Amino acid sequence: MSQKKIINPLAIDGEVIPLLENPQNIKIHSEFKSTRNFITDKGLMVVTTNEDVLPPLGIVLSRKGFEEFSIENRKFIISESKVYCSQMDTYDKNPDSRIFNIYMRRLMLDDFENGLGIDNKEVEKILMNTRLTNLTEEGEMIWRMISRRGSVDMDRLIGRGRGLTPAWDDFIVGFSAVLRANSADEEIRQIIQELIFSEGLKLTTDISQDYLIKTINGCFSQNIKMLINFIQNNIFDEKSYLNVIKYGGTSGVDTFIGMMSAYASLLGIGTI
Repeated sequence: MSQKKIINPLAIDGEVIPLLENPQNIKIHSEFKSTRNFITDKGLMVVTTNEDVLPPLGIVLSRKGFEEFSIENRKFIISESKVYCSQMDTYDKNPDSRIFNIYMRRLMLDDFENGLGIDNKEVEKILMNTRLTNLTEEGEMIWRMISRRGSVDMDRLIGRGRGLTPAWDDFIVGFSAVLRANSADEEIRQIIQELIFSEGLKLTTDISQDYLIKTINGCFSQNIKMLINFIQNNIFDEKSYLNVIKYGGTSGVDTFIGMMSAYASLLGIGTI
């Protein structure tokens, strides 16, 4: 019998720990350069080397630990690991509109490409104004999300856009995260849940669907939680902003636009 390798995670979601007691129930789903996804009873377990994100149901390893990682032949030692919780914290009041304006100005200054199919100038126009004309189809969708607080034809959004996690799914995750933090996500959560669990209906990729299921369960990556915490407390934190905005190809930008759209809705910027 071969000796088990010792794995010392840098960080681990507390919900993962009991899953590791039954490795026979964990199967590989997909593998990428610095991430592996495993099928579990609670959704996809994400094993990664990215210390800035800390995904829900995640294990973060050093590069060496990641290369040596296996489910069957390992022994986890987590006494020195950061154990985190992916459940979104909730806040008693909305942030001040001034902090919204600061983050919006930074987004426009950076002008990172998004995957939503909309020009950043139009994003600015929608998020900073109340009277709008000549919007693109994508602009109209963002405007409806803002003005109706997510109560839109979600089946037109889920799975839309490019990427392993389609851009509009990332937008929805960001939008939902902010509403969840402000106890205002009940309606959008019900809409997503009905679509995701509709029999015979598959609107997006496996990985993106898993993130949407975690979203309706109130679970989000630590980079999203941390940035929301700063915004809710009216603080601009560049590192937290960059940890979200620079994630993936355009996923971080799409998520952040979703977050800002939700804040526009909560702060009344998108009222008709």
